[in-house]
Amino acid sequence: KSECRLCGLSLTWRQLTQLGPQGKAYYGGLGLEKDAPYSHWACVRDWDVEEQLACAARDGEYVCFKFNTKTQQFDYDNMNENLGVLSEAEMVTAKAAEIKGLATLLD
Repeated sequence: KSECRLCGLSLTWRQLTQLGPQGKAYYGGLGLEKDAPYSHWACVRDWDVEEQLACAARDGEYVCFKFNTKTQQFDYDNMNENLGVLSEAEMVTAKAAEIKGLATLLD
């Protein structure tokens, strides 16, 4: 994690939820895995070029964060490929949602 200290997510919850239907964000509560001061998790891709570079994320690669209730910010957790939060099937579905959204814009 030390190599990603600059990695951050400046999105608000509203912005994050707007990325969901585009297949660019997944999120949820930590439930029984709650780890104070963290309450929720989020994995995002292709959200902000500068932030992605700071996280060493390639295009289409999901970066996962935990929401810190004390600072009201998302703290870097790890890359999805290391955590396995999102399955391969979910990532394929997300890409299909993005393509469908782009096709709708072109109509």
